[in-house]
Amino acid sequence: MKIDQYLYILEIADTQSFSQAARNLYVSQPNLSYTVKQLEQNGIQPDAYQKQCMLNAIMVINDVA
Repeated sequence: MKIDQYLYILEIADTQSFSQAARNLYVSQPNLSYTVKQLEQNGIQPDAYQKQCMLNAIMVINDVA
């Protein structure tokens, strides 16, 4: 996964809203939805693995920051 994908998942989880997450991330809602759809097609389902994805995202972002 790319860092922006981790950020997208974190923001969606935090806001519980695709449209609010898109506004907060300064991306279009269709772009955000498309990215999540791509993840799902690659076998990554943010809803099913949300906690693990969030933990992985936090670790990656902390390593990069």
